[in-house]
Amino acid sequence: MNTAAMIADKQAMETHTKQEMSKTNKAIHAFGGEDRILDRVASGQSVLSLCAEIGVSAGRFYDWVNKSEERTAALARAREVSAHSLVEQTAAIVDAATPDDVAVAKLRAENRWRMAKAFNKAQYGDQAGMTVNLNMGDMALDSLRKRPASVVIDV
Repeated sequence: MNTAAMIADKQAMETHTKQEMSKTNKAIHAFGGEDRILDRVASGQSVLSLCAEIGVSAGRFYDWVNKSEERTAALARAREVSAHSLVEQTAAIVDAATPDDVAVAKLRAENRWRMAKAFNKAQYGDQAGMTVNLNMGDMALDSLRKRPASVVIDV
């Protein structure tokens, strides 16, 4: 049974959630809108740093994203594209590394590579099911057959 207090609490929570969503919408549109947000994510900017820049919490940002299936799909596509940026960042990090900061550069590059693999499994993920079988005996025999007769010594 719902008491008057429970109903009032539920209504207050819904009102608060709507107000927070409205603030999130306004912040995103003031920043340049959905396209600019997705472009920044596709460029490799993290959602956390983007949220800090526009002044919304990550939780509210994801609530905003999940309000629309189209937005959810668009964020997934932006992350898939961001994998290319992350891979390019790994090259820049490694190229700029000095002997003094190799360990830190390696850690930063590996982290970005793992993110790229997670965001774009088709291009950067581990290729599961890919098997290579080599028969070393056949390879050795083939190489002996291809040698000129003058090289092979008959014993």
